[in-house]
Formats: sequence, structure tokens, C-alpha cells
Amino acid sequence: MWRSNNDATISTVINYNPVTNVTVGYILYAEDFDMSKLQPRIIQQYADFSHPLVIPLLMAEMVIDYITAAVFFVDEQLGKIESLTRRKETEAKQRDTSYALATVDYHGVAFDLRDQTAKFARLKAQMETAIDSQQFLLGQVRWMESYKKLDRSSPLLEDRIQYTLDNLKQMLRYNGIEKRLQAHQNYVSKK
Repeated sequence: MWRSNNDATISTVINYNPVTNVTVGYILYAEDFDMSKLQPRIIQQYADFSHPLVIPLLMAEMVIDYITAAVFFVDEQLGKIESLTRRKETEAKQRDTSYALATVDYHGVAFDLRDQTAKFARLKAQMETAIDSQQFLLGQVRWMESYKKLDRSSPLLEDRIQYTLDNLKQMLRYNGIEKRLQAHQNYVSKK
């Protein structure tokens, strides 16, 4: 089996036996995600959903938790950069009213912006991949439901996946991070 060098990649092989209602397989992942937290969640969730797609669903939710925290961190850092820019401008204006805007040094701000832009670009790619994986899971749940009734949890799982999918799509637009990064880069580069 081929494995990507990307540390955000998670590979799984899962086999479901409908006769015994047993799902087995393995998960290969990078150090970014702590999958040791997955086992108790699987045990807890199987009480409500004895469905073979619970494992990939829980894995996707853990990845989404990680991405969400990282997006909030980028937003927080961007807020600090925006504050720093305003403070630098205010200080420059107080020093010299005639040349204030020309004497502001934004080199440090530009480097911080570069770092946050790179982080957000990676997070955006992860969010888009998570959206694709949720759409895949949604399709699989619907296919399994139409093929053979496994249990009554399929509609609940479908709702759960759709809810997560909607949240991911909203997170791409969260606080307009991408547009704020671009606008701030444009502003700093013109100075």
C-alpha cells in the first residue's frame, strides 16, 4: 500500500462482516492527531450506532476538532497582527505627523503575516479534504441504507455527517480569515 509523506494523511483499511456485525481494520496516521483518544470514543459511540462507518466518522470528527482549534489559533494570531499594525501606525503618527506613514517599518509584520497565511493555506486544504471525506461518508451511509438496512442508526448518522459537513463549509468562511489575510498583506506591502 502506498502512503503519502503528508503528515495530515490518515490511511485506514476497515472490513465489516454483516453476519457477525464486527468491524476490524487498522489506522495509519501521523503524529499530528492523537488517535489514542479514538478507542474510548468508538466504544462509547458503538452503544448508540452499531454501524461499520462509525470508525471513519469518528476519525473524521477528530481531524475536524484539530482543524477547528488550528483555525481559531490563526484567527487569534491575525487579530494580534492587525493590532500591532494599528499600534505601529499610531506611534509613527505621534512621532512625525508629516511622514508618519512612510516611516512605519512593517518587516516584522510581513513575516508574521507570511507565517499565518501559510498555516491557513494548509488548514484550508485540510478543510476541503475533510469536506470531501464527509461527502464520501454521507454517500456511503446512503448507499448502505438503500442496499440493506443495517440498523436504525443510519438516518441518525446521516444527520450527524450532514451537520458536520455544513459546519466545515461554514468554517471555510469563519471570520473571513482568508480575505483578512489578503487585505492585510495588500495594505502592508503598499507601505
